[in-house]
Order: sequence, then structure tokens, then C-alpha cells
Amino acid sequence: MESLFQGKSVSLSYIMDDVRVEAIKQLDFEIETGKFTCLAGASGSGKSSLLNLLGFIEPLQQGQIKYRGQLISEFSEIELNRIRRFEIGFVFQSFFLIDVLTAEENVEYFLARQEVPEEKRKLLVRSALEWVGLADHAHKRPGQMSGGQRQRVAIARALAKQPKVILADEPTANLDSKTGSDILQLLVRLCREHGCTVIMASHDHQAINMADRVLRLRDGQLLGEK
Repeated sequence: MESLFQGKSVSLSYIMDDVRVEAIKQLDFEIETGKFTCLAGASGSGKSSLLNLLGFIEPLQQGQIKYRGQLISEFSEIELNRIRRFEIGFVFQSFFLIDVLTAEENVEYFLARQEVPEEKRKLLVRSALEWVGLADHAHKRPGQMSGGQRQRVAIARALAKQPKVILADEPTANLDSKTGSDILQLLVRLCREHGCTVIMASHDHQAINMADRVLRLRDGQLLGEK
């Protein structure tokens, strides 16, 4: 199986209250294309920090990371920005929807900023909302929807850009177990039906059980994998 990401001796630290925190320590990892990979661990284990590195949100400090076989240190900032915009979809714990926009408008918003032609944009938005089961809620605003429905909108927003990879940071943490299970099923379907790689940071046992591969982190280091 082809590797989407490969990391070698990756380290990341930051300063908090004048104290240096070692978020990731000499981490080696590999993430396969088209698989659902769960980064599992308790709060502070380094899983969100690793997601930020994989999404090119945090700059690489030490070590090497390859994306699709190429060192990310060889990409220009313009190339990294293009990958973030067009190849990576993000799903977060807190949804990050725009309250004054409808579900349809939230999904379309970033496509419009990326200057996707309007006709294509409308097709992508409609298809994404249908896929997550929210076609009938397209004209509702976030305040008129449940937490699970809002997370579905967030997934539709990520899916509409037709990404190669979706990075999901604790997407079920604010949801009840049934709704969380439904969201996980959607993420699994993304891999199976769209060939999209899903990398999810979570300590949710359902996510760990449903993932194709689990990387267990503790104190910024790889504890084990399956």
C-alpha cells in the first residue's frame, strides 16, 4: 500500500507559561493512502500536535515528513498553501461553522474563496450535503440544527473540496455515543466509497475499534500500533 505520510525523528515543542513543552518526541510513523487511521491517546499525548503537522498548520521543527513521497521541507510556501486549500479537508471538535450562513452556504463558502466556478460549486455542495444525509436541511442555519447535524455539515464542507485526506480532530467529543457512532460511520464510508484517507485524533473507543490502523501515542511518543 502506498504511503501518504512518512515521518522520521519528528519532534515538536512549544512554550507555555515560560515552560518548554515537548509535544512530540523523535516520532517515526507511516500513514497509508486510503485508510482510516486513528491517532489514539489521552489529552496531552501529542495527537493534535501531530495532526497540525500533517495539515501544515504547524511548521516542522525537527526531523523529516514526506507527503506523497516528497519531503515537505522541499515544498515552497505557495505549494504548501495549495495543498492545504485543495488536498486536505479539516473536521474539528467545535464544528467552526458560520452562524449566519445556512448549511448550504457554509459548505459553499470556502469553495467560493477558492474561486471554484459557481455551477461546479453548486453541484459539489448539493452532492456533499446529500452524501451526509442533509439535503433536506440545506437552508437551515447552525442554530437550527443538532450537534450531530452540524458535524455532518462540517464533514460535507470538507468533502466538497474533494480532498485526498481528511484530518479530523476529536470530531465525536461533543456528541452522544449514538450520534458519534453515526459520524464515525460517515468517516469510514469516506475511505471505502471515495478512497479518501482519514486521519482522526481521538480517545473514543468506537473510533479505535473501527479504524483500519491505530497509532497509540503517549507523552509525544509512539506507544504501539495495530
